[in-house]
Amino acid sequence: MPEKPKKPKKHKERKPRVPPLEERNREILFRAGRKIGLWMKENDVHIPQDPELKEKFLAEMRRADIILQRLDEWNLAPPGGEPIIPLEEIRDSERELGETLNHLKMLWNMDKKRREKRGEK
Repeated sequence: MPEKPKKPKKHKERKPRVPPLEERNREILFRAGRKIGLWMKENDVHIPQDPELKEKFLAEMRRADIILQRLDEWNLAPPGGEPIIPLEEIRDSERELGETLNHLKMLWNMDKKRREKRGEK
């Protein structure tokens, strides 16, 4: 019996990979840290398990992401030209980013203390 010729396989269209939340948060934090000269350690990045802290943490992460996007847009000044946005506004945003990172560190520390009380690692 003659064999049928095989049909060529159709390649599926790949969807762009969306990084998991943890990975996305790590990227935001490292970028934010670099902007204000604060280096985050790899193990600093985790989402608190406590539901109340987790909600606050994710809100602060969104805030940091928005500030970073704003700063990125402002960095698109014409080559050799003055930034379109006044330096004062850029400094205010960088200060706001620093405050956000401090809030995140505070939330991590609260989460760490609560886990230690419960005897978790």
